[in-house]
Amino acid sequence: MPNSRMHIVISSGKEIMPFQRLMIRKMPAGRALLPEGDFRDWNDIEASAIGIAQAQSSAEAATI
Repeated sequence: MPNSRMHIVISSGKEIMPFQRLMIRKMPAGRALLPEGDFRDWNDIEASAIGIAQAQSSAEAATI
């Protein structure tokens, strides 16, 4: 990426290794321990996206 200033990594909320997660889900009580779903913090994702858009907009405005 040219002129890249920021890199953001957003956790999926699934910090367990995929194989371990699979084995836990196969156990009788595993489905209750590890429910399916998307557990990312969408408020953080939206805030990051807005910040990136504002930074890019400011940079473009400065070059005009």
